[in-house]
Amino acid sequence: MNELALEVLEIKYELPQIKYDLTELNAEIKKLTDQYSGYVIVDESELPNAKKILASLNATAKEISDMRISTVKKIKVPLDTFETEIKDLTKKLDVLATEIKAQVGDYDVRIKERKRAEIKALSDYAPYTVFNETWLNKTIAISQIESDLAEQKKSFQTACGIIQTTCTICELETEKYFEMLTNGAELNDIVTLIKNDKAIKEKYANVPPQAEPIVAINVDTDLDIYIRTYKIKGTKAQLTAIYDYMQKIGVLILEKN
Repeated sequence: MNELALEVLEIKYELPQIKYDLTELNAEIKKLTDQYSGYVIVDESELPNAKKILASLNATAKEISDMRISTVKKIKVPLDTFETEIKDLTKKLDVLATEIKAQVGDYDVRIKERKRAEIKALSDYAPYTVFNETWLNKTIAISQIESDLAEQKKSFQTACGIIQTTCTICELETEKYFEMLTNGAELNDIVTLIKNDKAIKEKYANVPPQAEPIVAINVDTDLDIYIRTYKIKGTKAQLTAIYDYMQKIGVLILEKN
């Protein structure tokens, strides 16, 4: 790759030299200062003259300021032109760099995704594995990741043993709690849940099951047939119960959604 040598940009310049003589202007300003320093408006009759003096002083100050601004603008013309041309050149480099940066970013993503797939294909990678995004860094070797996975496996197996023992003591099945552990639940929370489930199981162990309530069916003596539409809302079990009841009492269901 050829690097751009800055030596190709040779800048020659001379500091601006401004020739001016403020002697006469200083003398005029001194006259005005001497003349109006300590000026006092004695009464209202002096106001018109005071306003004329004020306007003259302001006009003189503005004229001097305008001369300064005009001179500075002229001196800055070559400097402004130089800045504009240099900025245009750097913008071209910025556009080129942005295009290449986008491609570099795309390749970085592809490299990381390839490594992600490689990690997930390792023998100790499992559904319970907590993926560490830092594994995708170039500085992290596969051997280090394998060591991390082995540690996670060891911790998971230890947790499974604790769950198994706790469930055996509490006389509960383990499947529900193993699934929670696999999905990332904390071991302490799982053990607490097992103990709570045991307490609930013991609480309701001796409670006889409730008999299904008997629904009284009134004898319908009205032989006329009517059609009426209802839109009801409820749980799936509630709606099923209503459907079963209508069939039980002989209601003809014309349409079912």
